[in-house]
Amino acid sequence: MALGSRTELRAQALFLASSQPAAAAALRARLGQWPQALALAERHDPRAVAQLCCQHGQAREFRTQHQHQAAGFAWEPCALFTSHALVGKHAGS
Repeated sequence: MALGSRTELRAQALFLASSQPAAAAALRARLGQWPQALALAERHDPRAVAQLCCQHGQAREFRTQHQHQAAGFAWEPCALFTSHALVGKHAGS
């Protein structure tokens, strides 16, 4: 979820003014804004801090694994999908 900074601030302000201010921390966490999420959780829902830390760790682990996989993957076109191979294959048909 990508929101503009004004929209994020407005949503956070509405959550903080509501009867569920901890939802502001959840919003920031869903946006991947972990420092803000943690600060809000510490202030409005200290019991959620441990869960946010776990979610942050899982997100970092996933991102790191994805980066390692992407770095080891070198895309090379298959001969079936190059124009030369297609022309050569269909030329005899």
